[in-house]
Amino acid sequence: MNMRNATVAILSLVLVSCGSEPEGTEKKPDYALFDDAAVKALFDAGDFPKVEEIIRAQYRLGISDKTDHLLQADMYILQFKGVAAEVAVGKAKEFGAEDNETALRLARAFVIQREFIRALEAIGSTVLVGNDAYDALLLRGDIHRELNDAEIARDFFITAIADQPENFKGYLGLALLELNLGNLAEAEKQAELASAYVEDDPIVRYVRGTAARYQLRTDEAIIHLSKAIELHPAHILANLELAGIYIDKDEIEKAQGHLDFVYGISPDNAMAKYYTALILATEGKTSEAEDVLLRVGDLTREFPPAARVYGHVAFKLEKFTKAAPYLKRFLDLVPADRITRWP
Repeated sequence: MNMRNATVAILSLVLVSCGSEPEGTEKKPDYALFDDAAVKALFDAGDFPKVEEIIRAQYRLGISDKTDHLLQADMYILQFKGVAAEVAVGKAKEFGAEDNETALRLARAFVIQREFIRALEAIGSTVLVGNDAYDALLLRGDIHRELNDAEIARDFFITAIADQPENFKGYLGLALLELNLGNLAEAEKQAELASAYVEDDPIVRYVRGTAARYQLRTDEAIIHLSKAIELHPAHILANLELAGIYIDKDEIEKAQGHLDFVYGISPDNAMAKYYTALILATEGKTSEAEDVLLRVGDLTREFPPAARVYGHVAFKLEKFTKAAPYLKRFLDLVPADRITRWP
């Protein structure tokens, strides 16, 4: 089917779904009309519900193929639905997809599920070329960063930069690693290098804003983090950093606005709950603050800002012995953070 027919198929689906048939007699679209180009056009337009509807229907009709299910996996990965993406990759394999088509997708599905060893195994020794090989370097770097294998992660990002020196993603991967390690100046340097090769990017802005925040350049941090949200309104980490800044500035209403936004996207977000507990403790609502902390998983080992917030909350609750190691852990990374040094 050519692109004209693909367009006709898309219009057919829209017209049928919006038709004026009496209730109970609404006609269903002819799903067989939708070839790979038509479904991809819907995917590119971000109409994921329609993509889901068509691929599921074609699977039931026995006319789906590996391309459909690979696209389905890509859709689920973008929606952070790791289990669904894993299932979609399995279906693609049933229809003949090769390892070089499925390895990265399956690894990403496992990363979303935080099954990092399985993610590495999914890439395994699969031979990848071109951009896929580059993406595999980045993904391995990301995985080892999550596993706290900093030196291994750094090697993968450096290799990626050497492979494609004008691609911003290698510099960004390295910037995120250095940020997580508390190497703020180096994180900022790598983020600035990344920005030279991309028009603008929300994650680059997030790194620059967060590095500026913990180097006490608060006004600059607000500019970068606000821009990150402008570029990607659902940017959870940028919203959380802004919430933290406004708590430090005792502008609680602004902080609460950013937290409310995060809760709207991610109701159980642990970092947001840490900040909620800090606000409650600051307001003298100690029992409520403790109740929130009891229901939060331990993010403090994996995410240094969480250790900072937990230490501040414990200090406000006058649990000084408990607060000390968390505050010290963060100060070891960011010794210039005067708010933590004198909570």
